Amino acid sequence: MLPSSNELVLHNVNSDVYVIFFVIRNFVIIKHLLLNCPNRKMTNFLSVFVVFAVFFAENGINGNIGKCDLSSPPPSWLSTNASGILQYATAGQPTNGTNYCIDMTNSESGLHILQVAYHIDLGSEFSESENSETSKIPEKVDHNFSGGALELGSQNGCVNNNTRIVYCFALCLNETLQNMVIESALKSNQVANVAQDIQKTTQLDWAITVMQVDYNDPSTHLNISSFLRPDAWCSVYVGIKPKLGFDYLYEIQLGKILKN
Repeated sequence: MLPSSNELVLHNVNSDVYVIFFVIRNFVIIKHLLLNCPNRKMTNFLSVFVVFAVFFAENGINGNIGKCDLSSPPPSWLSTNASGILQYATAGQPTNGTNYCIDMTNSESGLHILQVAYHIDLGSEFSESENSETSKIPEKVDHNFSGGALELGSQNGCVNNNTRIVYCFALCLNETLQNMVIESALKSNQVANVAQDIQKTTQLDWAITVMQVDYNDPSTHLNISSFLRPDAWCSVYVGIKPKLGFDYLYEIQLGKILKN
């Protein structure tokens, strides 16, 4: 029987990584924190269960998305594979290069499938050698849905406590940036407006991707790899109940990519 608790404690499962497991109603979220993250509790947060799966993206991610060759060095690629995306928008960087690529297709069932690739700039400490001790393996996160309306209750694990947020989960250690992203999401249910507002308010030259997720489709699935680097990556998964109109759900990603 899986235990539940109102506390979340980081467990040291080996010498390399802390692993946190979440099950949140219709959502399964798997989060990995590097060993050098401070040991801490998140109290009064969510019902927490130990789940069954851990995914690691080892030695980079093989394959191609658009013009992006995900096997090209350095091995600092992050990717998103998502189905059930209603619409998306980008800002900050062009998507026709070789370090930031997007490919959207339709399956035979009509499901929208979106793939995004980011070649992340981790700075001078990151060696091009895949065997370098300083290389960082992407932390991979799964979001799983069973469909149904956006009935998430008050489950907000982010820094912004706006009452219109019905669900929020972030892999964004820069809390100032995280809050700015959420504020942009609260302003509009149009992905293009959100992407442009993020670029305007953050003044970053990072790649920005905003996806509107279909929370009613049982086939919706997102598989996202992330770096826990406040100077290179920020992702926020946020569901919002507007004052007027229908609820909406975003996956928002910002990555500092290598320049072509």
